Amino acid sequence: MKKVAVLYGGWAHESFLCAFPSVTASIKRLGYITKELRCDSPTFIGELAAFCPDIAFMASHGAYHEDGKLQGVLEWLDIPYVGSSVGASAVGMNKVLFKRFLKGIGVATAPYIVIERGEVVPNFAEATNVLNSAKVMIKPVSSGASIGLKLVDEANQYQCHIDSLLNEFGSCLVEKFLSGCREFSIGVHDLDDVVTSLPVCELHTGGEVFDFGMKNGYSSVNKSIPARINDQLSQKMQKIAVQIHSELGAQGYSRIDMLLTQDFNVSVLEINTLPGLMPQSVLPKSFEKTGISYDAMIEKILNAAKKPKRFEVAKQYANQPTLSDSVIASMSADS
Repeated sequence: MKKVAVLYGGWAHESFLCAFPSVTASIKRLGYITKELRCDSPTFIGELAAFCPDIAFMASHGAYHEDGKLQGVLEWLDIPYVGSSVGASAVGMNKVLFKRFLKGIGVATAPYIVIERGEVVPNFAEATNVLNSAKVMIKPVSSGASIGLKLVDEANQYQCHIDSLLNEFGSCLVEKFLSGCREFSIGVHDLDDVVTSLPVCELHTGGEVFDFGMKNGYSSVNKSIPARINDQLSQKMQKIAVQIHSELGAQGYSRIDMLLTQDFNVSVLEINTLPGLMPQSVLPKSFEKTGISYDAMIEKILNAAKKPKRFEVAKQYANQPTLSDSVIASMSADS
């Protein structure tokens, strides 16, 4: 019987927004042996090695969990894991790198300015002039769940929020605010070996910004799956989502968030390479609309975990343990 380690926790603000109880319950229903392990425990590596899982299931969010760092640990330990590789996870989590990636593949995203700690910060007038926007969105470069996200329309608020984010995160993004947009979220997966888009979901927030409270259930958000848009627009969004997942090298499952402007142009916000898996989250609900239950989704994710990771190199000398010894001996002789 296969053993599955369900990994949760971490050092990011959003690490508590995890689906591990639902994921663990599902894995148990599927008949696997499972153990929950907290990633920020000082004994984590020892516990993981002692359990010796066949598969690791990451069930949390944020830095040190979905940004490639934990994936790197699992690669080092030769433990197959769900979701995307180190590289795709790292680029997907970093908003600046991801925007540069989008530009490289010709996908539209809102104009932005990057600000790092120690640099001269453009003032509010300069930023709004460069971005051609009366309001700006300010957000951390590498954080999720809309933590630190703020819509700003005046100078004092702008400077205070940037100072706060630079102090805590070290860098931030100042982005053009696209007013009057509708927000959509599209699940993508390759669990059956073909990259496939799930039905388009529209998020009805009732506000200008899909903020932390709305995103995490503290205020009302309604979801329309499938979205109430025409087939042509739906197919356009799905095509963009599939392109991003494929060209980034994402694997298993992902969720791409995008805006539809008033003139019906699409602007991509971000990719989530470990999207929320609470039963009420967009991805499980989207799978459900295609006739795939929560447990069936989890089983598909587990079955795909041992596939080789895209754009990653396997350990080339894994079956030649004496090679490193001979190299070291040779180097010692040369010195």
